Amino acid sequence: MSLDTDYVGSVGPKVFVMGDSIAFQSRDAIHAQMGDVNQVRVAGFVGATWEAYGRPCTQCTPALPDSFTRAAESNPDVFVAIFGTNDSGAFVDAEIESHMQFGLSKLPQACHVLVMPALAPTVPFTPPSPALQGIIRAHADVVVEWGAEVALYPELVGPDGVHPGAPGQIRLAELIEAALEGC
Repeated sequence: MSLDTDYVGSVGPKVFVMGDSIAFQSRDAIHAQMGDVNQVRVAGFVGATWEAYGRPCTQCTPALPDSFTRAAESNPDVFVAIFGTNDSGAFVDAEIESHMQFGLSKLPQACHVLVMPALAPTVPFTPPSPALQGIIRAHADVVVEWGAEVALYPELVGPDGVHPGAPGQIRLAELIEAALEGC
């Protein structure tokens, strides 16, 4: 788990980034890319899913609900969610949409930037279904097309075919920063 205890940076909008192991591993790149013109806080949880929201903590990453509450309490201008890879093909139904709505409803004042999971052919997971893609698009103010980027440049992911290597972490941070212009 990686959880910034406060925002890093003293100027610009407050950007709270929460996600799975991709957020966890990209934390330093996100701070480096966005920290000069934004206040950035990152919470990354290995194995986190949209599906886990709203479930008792015995069935999800224990720190996730607490971090979501912290995100809301910190009153961010922008909430960036990097989830979906762990949901791919497993829980895509009304339940996952309900959990996404529940989570985003905690931050009604924030611009919701949702990252589309990667669709790399080497990923050992089932690619995000059209249903999951539709749910993400329906609830985002801005979508970061990470999946499309990885499809064009598969070298952005590391040897496991899922997690971005250093160039991928930097590119993801650049895409998130660019998405802020849509808020």
